[in-house]
Amino acid sequence: MASVVRVPRLTDPLPRSGSCVAVVDHCMYVWGGHTQLLFEGDDGMYPVEEGLHDHFIDAYDIVHNTWLQHSISGDIPDLGNGSALIAFGHLLFLFGGWNDGDFSSDVYCLDTVSKIWEMVPLSDESIKPSPRYLTGTVLFDDLLCSFGGVGSPVPNLQPGATYTGFGQYGFDYGFGWNNEMFFYNINDRKWTIPHLVGQRPPPCGGVTFTMIDTHRALLFGGRQESGRVSSVYIFDFRDLHWSSPFKSTLPDEPWPAGRTFHTSCCLVDHMEVGNRRKKNVKVSQKILMLWGKGNDDKHCQDAWLLDVDTMSWKLFNLDMRPRMWHMACSYHTEDNRTDVILFGGNIRRRSQAEKHVVTGLTILSFGKFHNINKNTRLAFQYEFMNATLYSTPTCMHLRVYICHILHLIFLLTL
Repeated sequence: MASVVRVPRLTDPLPRSGSCVAVVDHCMYVWGGHTQLLFEGDDGMYPVEEGLHDHFIDAYDIVHNTWLQHSISGDIPDLGNGSALIAFGHLLFLFGGWNDGDFSSDVYCLDTVSKIWEMVPLSDESIKPSPRYLTGTVLFDDLLCSFGGVGSPVPNLQPGATYTGFGQYGFDYGFGWNNEMFFYNINDRKWTIPHLVGQRPPPCGGVTFTMIDTHRALLFGGRQESGRVSSVYIFDFRDLHWSSPFKSTLPDEPWPAGRTFHTSCCLVDHMEVGNRRKKNVKVSQKILMLWGKGNDDKHCQDAWLLDVDTMSWKLFNLDMRPRMWHMACSYHTEDNRTDVILFGGNIRRRSQAEKHVVTGLTILSFGKFHNINKNTRLAFQYEFMNATLYSTPTCMHLRVYICHILHLIFLLTL
């Protein structure tokens, strides 16, 4: 049993983007990503991007509004960004990622009680995804379900799947998108290939894949060969069926533009939706989609709400600076409130002295409000859907650390 260190943080964690987050109990765990440090050179200050790899993991205690830092041990993953992090009971499963030019296909498991990482050995090595990152991954029962992603050429594509390499000006960058789908069985410790039906989405990466009820997940956005898209697909785990894409059909129909590096969160607990519908109680699921990177390679300035039942979008008025490659997750309380917790990401700089990567943590709260300590959170009322935004006072401003951007060229294309 490793020693566990729980240190209340007087300040926020390092600014970062490209991390992954998941909630266990009432703590949001943050892993990986990149930060920026300012370096002073002959020509003044310039930003240098570096990975976040250490022997600690950051966690935000949602109930007590406190940042914690836990010491970890074991097979600590060496993954930089774009990984998928999924909570299963008190366990966190990490899949894929990109670090220093290398993609990963390994599965790691963190026991949040002992704080020990394990690189999970597969019981069957004959079926395994190729190294990739920026996949869409959700949990269904005891299965980690992964779709698509960006990575090296796939040597043996599964039946019905396609790989599209990225090339520009006659140069092959050695990576591309795929539309493979894999299920990882947590108990059996092995990957399987589902026999899909319906209209499988084209090869893509940088999507969001979100459970909307007990047996369906919604895929939105991402980068395809044609560019960044805004199509919506529904996948049904009962019959392994992909829906036809939902797209904007009318010129004046409210519909978000294509994007990657956005986030999507359910405003109703997906398990509660399924349970209520079994009792013939009507429940309308909503998806909150925030910002991202558009086809002009700039920040998307808009936030949207999707009504899943009617497949209709509505702009969500959010008075915050847009981000991309930020992190967001839903936290559903017993009093039917949903907190959408936003952390990190890249912003557009107003000046050279300002960092791209931010550390601010913001909570958007939907529904009933109880036990809010206004000494530690600042509240602002929003008009739509009774949403309230909270920001911890220590996160209300952007901090200037030392900074400069040296991203590989393919990160700019996603």
